[in-house]
Amino acid sequence: MDKLIGIHAFALVLLIACSPAPESQEPSKPASQPRLQQRSLEQNLGTVFHPVAADSRPQVEQIDFSQLDLLPEMDAIWGATGRDDKGAIYFGVSSHGGQRGTSQLVRYNPYSGELKSLGDTVSQLVSQGVAPDNVQQNKLHSKIVAADDGYLYFSSFDEGGESQSQLTLPTWGGHLWRTRPSSDQWQHLAATPHALVALQARGRFVYALGYWGHEIYQYDVVSGVTRSVSVDSATAHVSRNFLVDSAANVYVPKVATTEDGFSYASLEQYDHRLNWIASYPMTNYHRKEWHKHHGITGHAEMANGDIYFVTHQGQLYRIVADGVGLDKLVAMGPMHPKGKATIESLFSLDGDKYLGAVARSNRAETAQWLTYDIELNQAAVHPLPTIPANRLIYGSVTRDDEGAMYLVGSHWQGRHGKPVAWKIKL
Repeated sequence: MDKLIGIHAFALVLLIACSPAPESQEPSKPASQPRLQQRSLEQNLGTVFHPVAADSRPQVEQIDFSQLDLLPEMDAIWGATGRDDKGAIYFGVSSHGGQRGTSQLVRYNPYSGELKSLGDTVSQLVSQGVAPDNVQQNKLHSKIVAADDGYLYFSSFDEGGESQSQLTLPTWGGHLWRTRPSSDQWQHLAATPHALVALQARGRFVYALGYWGHEIYQYDVVSGVTRSVSVDSATAHVSRNFLVDSAANVYVPKVATTEDGFSYASLEQYDHRLNWIASYPMTNYHRKEWHKHHGITGHAEMANGDIYFVTHQGQLYRIVADGVGLDKLVAMGPMHPKGKATIESLFSLDGDKYLGAVARSNRAETAQWLTYDIELNQAAVHPLPTIPANRLIYGSVTRDDEGAMYLVGSHWQGRHGKPVAWKIKL
């Protein structure tokens, strides 16, 4: 495979061409003309930057969901975190079906500890007349992102009827939503045939990533128009995240296969008009069974616009804000000092020099906290004794005003899971 990547590298990089014209869909209702706010970089990202030392040790606090009236089938939070400009934290809670096949949006006050349910996806669809009573939307998987128009955006999807082998789309597809931070009323924006697994926003544009094939959806908050373009990624690979830079360029992984059955991966760049810009080889992005590769599992942006991201197998990459050609994407190697580790989160700690993440390694019984020094290309490792290493631990970017970072996942007891979340302070 490494040989194939070398053969294709220069064919992939620096190619400038137009993809097929993106498909557009006019808004179902006349769009108002919102006034876009001038917001800070940290507000745009949904995070805060705090000074930190390389040897800072993590303190862990588990969030108590028992006070919350969750539907009984709610069993996990798959990286669906976010915050509003006032510092409230949000979680998207998912299920594996249950009687209603639904998911919930939850708001958390990081100072009082209060949790409040803001409703569930199926009830919202039915009450707004968007879908019939038997609709299902068991995943609210995306981040909850505050945009410049004052709304919080997120997406949901259904897994029923989908097929990895046949690349069959789910029965009820995906839905794009928004709500006001102070409200429990949702506004339905778009229904898609693809499952909408991830979401990002920048300026007037909200982007969502759909599978299969990695479909990019764009919602214009000013005009209300929804457009889409397909990355045409082969196989059943689904990246759990994608990337958007300060100029609203989009970066999405793509898996391509050759006639003799070999496959290779690249990072595809599109501009804010959804025109294809360039392709960058990802030399450490591979797996024999692509449907088991979670793709980009964590991401963080620095104050200078550089974007760092980590993949399922713990490989760290950097998108250089002012880089061009071969200098645009830099493979930095494994983030964990001992090599391969499962890393499903990433945080920019100070906006400049340090990244933070939680790692799970076969060599450790508990999860580990990594403080990664970008200048030295090395990480300090601290154990997290209260978080077992056999749990999925997702979450990126989201921090409250005191700098606490939010990690989420599921705690399985037998055949039943329960959503779980932790606050990590340095």
